[in-house]
Amino acid sequence: MDSMFHSLHPVSMIRFGSFRAIFKQASRIRQASFRRAHPWFAMPFAASCVFAGCGALAIPAIQGAGHESPLTGREITTQGYVTAVDRRGFYLQDEEGDGDSATSDAIVVFTENRPQVAVGERLEVQARVQEFVPGGTRTGNLSVTELTKPSIRRLGRLDALPPPVIIGPPGRMPPVSNIDDDGLASFDPADDAIDFFESLEAMRVRIEQPVTVSALNDYGELFVLPGRGKSATGRNARGGITIAAGDFNPERVQLQLDRELPGGLRRAPDVGVALGDIVGVVGYSFGNYEVRATEPFDIGPARLRREITRLEAAHGQLTIASFNVHNLGAHRGTAHDLPGRFAALARRIVSHLRSPDIVAVQEILDSDGTGDSGGVDAGATAARLIQELTAAGGPRYRYVDVAPRDGADGGVPGGNIRAGFLYNPARVSLVEGSLRRIEGVRQTGGNAFVASRKPLVAEFSFHDRRLIIVNVHLSSKRGSTPLFGRVRPPVDGNADRRTAQAAAIAAYLDGIAGTDAGIIVLGDFNDFDFSQPLQIIGASAGGLVNLLGTLPERERYTYIFEGNSQALDHVLVSPSLAANAELDVVHINAEFVDRVSDHDPILVRLHLPSP
Repeated sequence: MDSMFHSLHPVSMIRFGSFRAIFKQASRIRQASFRRAHPWFAMPFAASCVFAGCGALAIPAIQGAGHESPLTGREITTQGYVTAVDRRGFYLQDEEGDGDSATSDAIVVFTENRPQVAVGERLEVQARVQEFVPGGTRTGNLSVTELTKPSIRRLGRLDALPPPVIIGPPGRMPPVSNIDDDGLASFDPADDAIDFFESLEAMRVRIEQPVTVSALNDYGELFVLPGRGKSATGRNARGGITIAAGDFNPERVQLQLDRELPGGLRRAPDVGVALGDIVGVVGYSFGNYEVRATEPFDIGPARLRREITRLEAAHGQLTIASFNVHNLGAHRGTAHDLPGRFAALARRIVSHLRSPDIVAVQEILDSDGTGDSGGVDAGATAARLIQELTAAGGPRYRYVDVAPRDGADGGVPGGNIRAGFLYNPARVSLVEGSLRRIEGVRQTGGNAFVASRKPLVAEFSFHDRRLIIVNVHLSSKRGSTPLFGRVRPPVDGNADRRTAQAAAIAAYLDGIAGTDAGIIVLGDFNDFDFSQPLQIIGASAGGLVNLLGTLPERERYTYIFEGNSQALDHVLVSPSLAANAELDVVHINAEFVDRVSDHDPILVRLHLPSP
């Protein structure tokens, strides 16, 4: 394996979007500021007091029952066998262990350069104990106990590696609901998942009967449940695992799969795929404990299929979709202009969403994509999408938005992302002069929408019924600290900003309440149905109904992050509309490796017969 070690990017988060990719790639190389150059092989051994009979410490005693070694900063000597080798170090495991499940029997030996050791070798190591925080302390990450500046003596070789620790029945099982309930004040591997995985740090393990709850991403990360997920809570109908208030599914296990994994991967799995048993070593990076696979494994057949909505418009019925199209730009040559992406997106809208009458889209880039020309018009992007929609058999949509000021709405630099509306003029009419943005509303501490997308408001007419639609894209969770991190409880990035934005939207809705128009608020809220921003907006305009609540709790998801199915996209409507509304989350993206966006769209059908 060539990339078993990798560091955390400077800002770890619950959800980071495209920014995460930038930091992920950059952090593949450990920054020199975190390390001084240290040789891995010192001579002569005979001069060392440790090797001359001063005694060796067992690895479990070095690790201790906690997140940090009780011997940090000390020079020690220990013995063990090599279980995995990387270009900057190796994993060393005690041959006997101490029989205490709270103390890890293995440790990372950091060598700076590729070590000249092999799996199965028995070694004696003299080194300094150090706690290394991937990415630095400002990330909020936990530390990894390491041995640094090692001097190594070979003691022989094992005929075969001892059996790995089993994760999954009938072995050890992580807690299914509690990550941490004591702020790291006590070490309870049986009750706290953050302590459970720490007790296995650097150890060789085997995950028995894993099943995927995420698709494989571009960085070789894949989340699974052991034991086919039979002991897990929150399993949804399509094989994933859905969060709930207070339960972020700590039973998930992250796999790190390297390109040089022996045997390779025959294909990249989607959600719900059964895998063969996985053998690897436990590491920590990017705010997560992970099992770094060291042996090939079987991949079962793909069973999941993209959904096609059952909700199709008819006479007296209006269909409206919300769709985050993930930095959609027409400018050729950018990372967002993947071959065939516009055509694939159009097919999904026409075939899987059945050509909704109105599509509220988020993350439309300006016409030069990520080029920072100062231009903000998105006409070329919209025109290309409309062309592909028509080619796919859809109606001749029209597109409207209110362009942002250059650089004022955040998102990918130079992209000027914004919310917009596609609508079918043969079915619905845009009320002239109704298009506007909610901006300039000052909350405590300043404008809630500074450097963030402003909600787009439009009024549409259907069969003489008036609908006011607010298309939102609230601030991201950038700046969050990891679920499995040092900061307890984890920081929910930009939560205060989203709350202020929700209050501004609620104030606007209260100002238009009492009209005869139905109100619809939809889009990417970057927050969960049980969050404060959703509660604030839901309480406005005399009370709005979140139609996601009409689905079973485990089926409320539009996005998957780190194996957690979660709802970031919502549709809230006035009670008069909710009484005759149907909602469908159309799962076509988040669960699949091959996707046109990281969000699944939401579709609502309203029964609006002529008065």
